Amino acid sequence: MKHNSDSPRALAACAAVSHSFSEPALEVLWETMEGLSPLFAILRKSVEIISGQGSIWKMTFILSAPIDDQEWGRFVRYAQLVRVYVNRGDNIDGLSSGALMAKTRGEPLLPRLQDLTWVRPIKHSSSLPLFLSPNLHSLYLDLSHDLNIERLQRGDDEQGPDYGKYAGGVTLQSVVSRASHIQDLTVHDATSPFSLETIGTFQHLRILKLHLVSDLLSLSSCLKPLVTLETLTIGMKHDAIGDRLDNMPLDAAPLSLEELRSLQLIGPPKFVVAFLDHVRSPVLQRLDISTACDNVIWRRCMGITSSLFSNTLLSLDVWLHDTPTDTSVRKFRDLFSPLYPLRTLQKLNIKEFKQLECLITPEDISDIAKAWPDLRFLVLPWSKPEGRARPPMLPITALDSIARTCLSLKTLVLPLPDPSPLSDSELPSGFQYINNVTELQLRGGKWKRKARDQCTRYLTHIFPRLQSEGIWLDADYEAIFSWHRR
Repeated sequence: MKHNSDSPRALAACAAVSHSFSEPALEVLWETMEGLSPLFAILRKSVEIISGQGSIWKMTFILSAPIDDQEWGRFVRYAQLVRVYVNRGDNIDGLSSGALMAKTRGEPLLPRLQDLTWVRPIKHSSSLPLFLSPNLHSLYLDLSHDLNIERLQRGDDEQGPDYGKYAGGVTLQSVVSRASHIQDLTVHDATSPFSLETIGTFQHLRILKLHLVSDLLSLSSCLKPLVTLETLTIGMKHDAIGDRLDNMPLDAAPLSLEELRSLQLIGPPKFVVAFLDHVRSPVLQRLDISTACDNVIWRRCMGITSSLFSNTLLSLDVWLHDTPTDTSVRKFRDLFSPLYPLRTLQKLNIKEFKQLECLITPEDISDIAKAWPDLRFLVLPWSKPEGRARPPMLPITALDSIARTCLSLKTLVLPLPDPSPLSDSELPSGFQYINNVTELQLRGGKWKRKARDQCTRYLTHIFPRLQSEGIWLDADYEAIFSWHRR
C-alpha cells in the first residue's frame, strides 16, 4: 500500500476490491489530510462549505443544520484514520467549533492525530482544541499568519493592547493540557514571555524551534527545564538586542542542555555570541549559525565553539552577511582560524555570502587540510558583489593539499580558482591520489573553453573518482536555469 501512497486512485481501487484490501488502503489514503474539505464533505446535510473569494480563508466551514447521525458515524470512522493534518487557510467559525466540541464530548476531532501544522491568526484559532489529540507528538504553530499581527501587538486592534501579548501563551497552555506528550514543537512567534514560560512546561520535548524571540531572560528560563532537548533552533528578532554586548540579559549560571546534539542560532552577532557562551552541551554535534559578520564578535564565536565543542562537533553551517557599516573584504584566516583546534569536524558549510567578499589563500587551503583531515563535505565562501564575477584569485594548484590529505571528502564547493598555474606545467606525478571526491562546484565565475579543458584534466587527476560531469561552474547552472525558463 505504501508504494501507492502518492496515487489516491490506486488506493481507492484497492479499497474497492475487498474488505481485506479496504482497511489497509484507507489507512494510507487518509493518513495525511491537507485542509478539511475531504472530511467535512461527508457532513453534506449539516455543513456549508464557503469558498474564500478574496478573504484570507480558502474555505470556511459553518454548521447550518443539526448533524445527521448517519453522516456523523461515517465522519468519525474516517476522522480516526487521519494521523497528519495541515491547516493552511481553512476556517471553522467559533460557534461551529463549540458545537463540534459538544458533539465529540470534548474529545479530539482526529483522535489518532500525531502531526499537526497550524497556520492561522491567533484570533481565528478557537477551533485549535478540536485538533489537540493526546497522541500528538509534532506541532508546527504559526499564530502570526496575519498581516495585522503587528497591529495586534501594538494594541491597535479591536481586542486591545494586551491581546497579542497574552493570547499566544493561553493557546500554548491549551496545547499543554490536551497534548502534553509533544516531542517536536515549532513556534513561529515566540515574542511573548508568557509563551516562553508556557513552553518550558512541556516535559517530553526533543525538538524545539522558536522564531521571533525577543526576551533573552525568559528564553533562558524557558529552556532550563527542557532536559530532554536534542535539537534546538532559536531565531532572535533583530531589534531585540541592545547596543552593548556586556548587558546581554542572560542568567549568570550556564544553561545546561546535556542531551542537545543540534543547535541553530539566527540573529544579531551579539545574541549569537552571548548564547554560545551561555550554553553547555557536552554532546553537541551540529551547529548552524546565521548572522551579520562583525569580525571581532565572530572570532569570539568561533573561539567559543572551538573551546566548548572541540571533541564532539561534526558539522558547522554558517551564513554570514555584511553589515551596513562594514563592507570590507574579509580574510578567511581572520574569520575561521579559531576553529582549527576542532579535530572531529566532518562538514563545513559556509554558505554564499550576501555581498560579502572573503579572501582565501593557498595557506588557508593547506591549513584546512591539516586541521580537518576527516572532512566529507566542504563549502567555502564565494560571492558575486553587485552581481559581477570577480577574477579568480585562488591558484587551482592549491587544491592539491586537500586532494592528498582529506581522503573521506566527497563534496567540495569553492570559489572559481585561477587556472594560470597550469599553463606551463604537467600533471603532478609520483603520488597516487585516493580521495573520494565525486562532486566539485566552482562558483562565482567561469573559465574560457581552453582553460576549462585544461582544468578538467587536472581536477580529474587529483580527484580520481571525479568525472567531468561532476564538475559544475556558474555557467552550467545558468544553462540549466535558462533551459527551464524556456
